[in-house]
Amino acid sequence: MILATVGNHTQAFDRLIQAIDNIAPTISEEILIQVGISRYKPVNAAYFGFVGESEMDQLMAQASMIISHSGVASLLKALFLRKPTIIVPRSKKFGEHIDDHQLELAMRLSHLRGIKVVDNTASLSEAIRELRGSTPLLALTSSRLLSTLQGYLELLRRQKKHG
Repeated sequence: MILATVGNHTQAFDRLIQAIDNIAPTISEEILIQVGISRYKPVNAAYFGFVGESEMDQLMAQASMIISHSGVASLLKALFLRKPTIIVPRSKKFGEHIDDHQLELAMRLSHLRGIKVVDNTASLSEAIRELRGSTPLLALTSSRLLSTLQGYLELLRRQKKHG
């Protein structure tokens, strides 16, 4: 099962949900989509709104691949579970977030094996094919992950200070 998650954000992520729903008939594996508060409801894939943290942890553990917004909690769980992950950052230009910090975080993680960043949902199907059956992520050392996250947080701190 491929699990798509949009997190608990208060803005809809219809662009991602619709893109996944559109390609679902072409994917041979079941797709389960967390839609959150999004208005678009899939017709080609199973979906749910929200579940508790333990149930989401179970779904992520069962998934063969995760498609996720670029939320820190979702990505950390995917990394620690060593799941191939496609990151689709929410975008300010589409009204999905107040700024583009999700793209910045995604780019910080894009060098990791088993991670693919997709900012144009038209390339989502290709990204799934590329990551399908890929070797699981190497276990991340806490120092490497901490360094990546500290760099990202420092970038955000500087941006807030200057603007």
